[in-house]
Amino acid sequence: MAKNALLNLYLLAFNGASCAGWAYVLYLTVSTVLKSHEAGQDWNQVAQSTWDVVSMPLKVVQTMAVMEIVHAAVGFVRSPLGSTLMQVSSRLWLVWAINVLCPVSRYQFGFPLMVASWGLVEVPRYSFYALNLYNAVPGFLFFLRYHLFMVLYPSGVLGTFSHRLMLNFLVISM
Repeated sequence: MAKNALLNLYLLAFNGASCAGWAYVLYLTVSTVLKSHEAGQDWNQVAQSTWDVVSMPLKVVQTMAVMEIVHAAVGFVRSPLGSTLMQVSSRLWLVWAINVLCPVSRYQFGFPLMVASWGLVEVPRYSFYALNLYNAVPGFLFFLRYHLFMVLYPSGVLGTFSHRLMLNFLVISM
């Protein structure tokens, strides 16, 4: 097998696993929010239930994104290293430093909003990357890949901002 074929196979596996991981996280997030809300939980309880269900797969799939930095650094993909490093590290910071070390941040409405926004962006993105390796991207996926951000960027920012706000309240109250 040629070097390019092996690399494409590896990238297909990586992008497929990342897509599946994010699809699972998105499914868990949406189903937990719906079930918790139907059970009469307030939004803080909904967020806590969401964290309880989604935290482990979220940590795994987001930590896998470190490989995107490696891919950019060694030239496996054409992504710019700087922006890849910033995006991956900012999400790792939110998942591991903010959510894990500061529980109050994950127990408010911004957490499920942030995770759902990420999932809705990442599933089409990784699908696009996987299919683009073989020039097989359908038109609807191309459209989603380059247009979802108009809706999901503001919702992701709102979810992220609420984390920062909760962290600021925690620091001020100490």
